[in-house]
Amino acid sequence: MRIGVMCSGNGTNFENIVENCPDHEVVVMIYNVKGCGAQERAERLGIPNCRIKSIDEQKIIDKLNRHKVDLIVLAGWMRIVTPGLINAFPNKIINIHPSLLPKYKGLNAIQQALDSGDKITGCTVHYVTEELDSGGCIDSSSVPICVGDTEETLHHRVQRAEHRLLPMVINNLRDMEKNKSKVEAPVESKVDKWGFTIKPTISDTECILICLRNAPCGIDRKQSERLVKEIENEKN
Repeated sequence: MRIGVMCSGNGTNFENIVENCPDHEVVVMIYNVKGCGAQERAERLGIPNCRIKSIDEQKIIDKLNRHKVDLIVLAGWMRIVTPGLINAFPNKIINIHPSLLPKYKGLNAIQQALDSGDKITGCTVHYVTEELDSGGCIDSSSVPICVGDTEETLHHRVQRAEHRLLPMVINNLRDMEKNKSKVEAPVESKVDKWGFTIKPTISDTECILICLRNAPCGIDRKQSERLVKEIENEKN
């Protein structure tokens, strides 16, 4: 696929797509914040890029059309996408959001999860529609919220989950579409006795184990090792 990426910030997910989707080509990166990290990454990676203001939607559409994109990825595009762009590329725009949708749409999703006392959060890749963060869910990855987590520490772990999930979705998107005639709407994740998703995917389990092994969870090493063994036993 020919991929167009739209960014507003540091561009870590953008670079991650370039590096981990070898069968696809990022043909253009559009950013709307002058001097943002995404611009620097694009220059370093040799990816065609340009700055277009969010209000200049027709210019964005024209640029994406000139590059004949098959898929548009919003990777930290901090503006609400309007119907004009959505209608120009129907079912071709995806976004990654730092929560398990439909929970915590919009801004400050990670802080909202902390404030709500949740045991688990994560990230979701979904199709973009006119309603904010409400398009069909493609896939998600769970991240445990540990004792003593701050927005910064939890954001770091959620971002690591994003870096695993987004390339996996892109690399498998066409097969997913063939095998699923209709994308299901997002549903709330059920949790097991650990506070993790029931029947987690491999990436979910890896995220849980990474958290327990490396993150400052407020538990000592022996407790961490015991939990890791119990989770791995349940997985097997």
